Amino acid sequence: MRLYIQVIKFPDLVISITYDALNPTATEDVTLPQVFSIAWTYRWVFLAALLVPFCISSIVILRLPERYTVISSIELATTLVQGRTQLVEPADQVAKLAIDQYLPIVLAGLETTQSSNLRAHAAGSTVILTESGPLASENRLKDLQEKILGFILRQQKQQANVIRENLTINLNSAKRRIESYDQQIKTIDNRKSEFEARIATQRRSVDTIQKNLAETLRSASPDARIQDAFTNEAKVREFRERLHTEETFSHQIELARTSLDSEAAKIISQRDEQYLTASQNEFLLNSIRDAHVLLQPTKMSGANGPRLLLLILAALVGSLIFATIIVLALGQFRSSPAR
Repeated sequence: MRLYIQVIKFPDLVISITYDALNPTATEDVTLPQVFSIAWTYRWVFLAALLVPFCISSIVILRLPERYTVISSIELATTLVQGRTQLVEPADQVAKLAIDQYLPIVLAGLETTQSSNLRAHAAGSTVILTESGPLASENRLKDLQEKILGFILRQQKQQANVIRENLTINLNSAKRRIESYDQQIKTIDNRKSEFEARIATQRRSVDTIQKNLAETLRSASPDARIQDAFTNEAKVREFRERLHTEETFSHQIELARTSLDSEAAKIISQRDEQYLTASQNEFLLNSIRDAHVLLQPTKMSGANGPRLLLLILAALVGSLIFATIIVLALGQFRSSPAR
């Protein structure tokens, strides 16, 4: 005996059933009212074919171990690079390390033979850990994720500290250069003060020589004796030589002070550059953000109810289809001629 049930035809809602017995083929179209009529005729068979598989499926579904998901997340350490926030280590690389490196170490430390379906994925600057398991393993799953988060935190802290150490070295180096430049500027200022004092002394000496020269020139007269004339001429020559010497020395001092001013300006510029470097490194030091746990390992509730409801509904639909096929086959078999 062969029984074929074809797809329902719309809009007539006709079910085509083909029954093959002793080579002859009988084909009959069954309408929807006929389906209800046959189901009512064999209602006890229909109910049995509906309830038995449905009850068995429901018992199996309800006895499935309750499962849930443990989830946790960690925000990774960041720093500034060229004015942009950047992770000290790419998030996808941290997620890969969590599964490939940290998970085997943690499992070995827990001394368990159970496997783990832990998953880690990156979302921006965050790494999210998720794992599903039965209710009895809640503490184990949470403990596992806590240990992996600890590995990630220590690794992130080490990398952030390396960046801090480099920035601290640069900052201290800039501060030492600033102190050296300040000492050089102070030395130049002292030398400039000495030069200014010497310039003032030279100017007073020049003024004195010029005054004496003017008095000597006024005291000379055409009626003076020859000896006095020679004496005055010698004094004038001496005053002029001293005046020239003092003016030359004053000019050299002015040049030296100008050179000191230029050197001081250069050192001040270099010191300002070091001030900028120091402030930048200090700002970068303050901008480093350590990794921290955003969400401790937490059980996600409310996932089992909808899942069980869908499974039970699917079992009901399947049992209904099975019962319908059984009564249609039974009705077709009863209405067929004996072999």
